[in-house]
Amino acid sequence: MAAGLLASIETSAGGTWRLAGCRDYWSKYELGWHVAPTANQHDAIAAVELALTEAERLAAAR
Repeated sequence: MAAGLLASIETSAGGTWRLAGCRDYWSKYELGWHVAPTANQHDAIAAVELALTEAERLAAAR
């Protein structure tokens, strides 16, 4: 699984939204996105937790 800050989007009001996501390296399947105005360890953990939840859901569906 690959994780990282994938985008930083500026708003018209002068704010910035940061997107963190995880993708399966082999299949290129996007496993989760976390959107926040910050980019810290809590946002990274949230993105990985979303990805783990999605991976568990996909595994259970098989």
